[in-house]
Amino acid sequence: MTPFITLRHLRVAALMGAIALPVSAQATVIVRQIDEVREGGSGSLSAAFEESAATTQKQSYDVSFSAVFKDRDQEWRSFGSVAYGEVNDVEDEDEQMLHLRHVQHQAFGDWRWETFAQVESDDFADLGQRDLLGGGVSRLLTRDKRWRVLTFLGAMREREEHLTDSAQNRSETRASLSLQGKYTSAHGWTLDGVSYWQPNANGEAADRRVTGELALSFPLSQRLSFTSGYLYRYNGRPFEGVGRENRKLTSGLNFKF
Repeated sequence: MTPFITLRHLRVAALMGAIALPVSAQATVIVRQIDEVREGGSGSLSAAFEESAATTQKQSYDVSFSAVFKDRDQEWRSFGSVAYGEVNDVEDEDEQMLHLRHVQHQAFGDWRWETFAQVESDDFADLGQRDLLGGGVSRLLTRDKRWRVLTFLGAMREREEHLTDSAQNRSETRASLSLQGKYTSAHGWTLDGVSYWQPNANGEAADRRVTGELALSFPLSQRLSFTSGYLYRYNGRPFEGVGRENRKLTSGLNFKF
């Protein structure tokens, strides 16, 4: 089966757009959009160490990037990550992900319209490539400049290719519902939360993706911060031999530019 979006195409688009933010693969469309974005171009670069405990023991080193260009009414975003890991003493390149997104502000009053495309791979989940194309509406709420909440309601078309067994390849349509929140303290530290629920649109209750992430960040300087987080992912219908759940602890540094 030929994917409708190739990894090469999205890599080229990302280089042309030069945009990004910290994200991981395996779960679909987990992107943080809750930070306030200034007009013009901005971005960040992160490096992190993670340790996972599931059906296997895994250690991984992650590098991720984010870039945004914003004018008065629109945003163009890209997010990407690469991880190199060790599972049961076997080293291999683990995850790659690239996500492109466009946001149209005030498309329906206070609601925004978003469209996105994503491509990812995960060797240890036997995922040769996953392609996503979707869109939906979102709304951002703020309070006292300390609380920011974003909700997104949308749908996406998903294609998955097994790393070695093409008989397991599949194509699905999913709803994508997410809630993100961020609290910024008077002392400068921040707490981020992201949750996703992505059921199969055909009504099969067991075929769903659930994601929850918490991240705590402490500023070390105006541009550099230390981050620590916990991530939980559930895939109700993984490839044969791959576990449904994945838990991850991370710590690392984030540089904003």
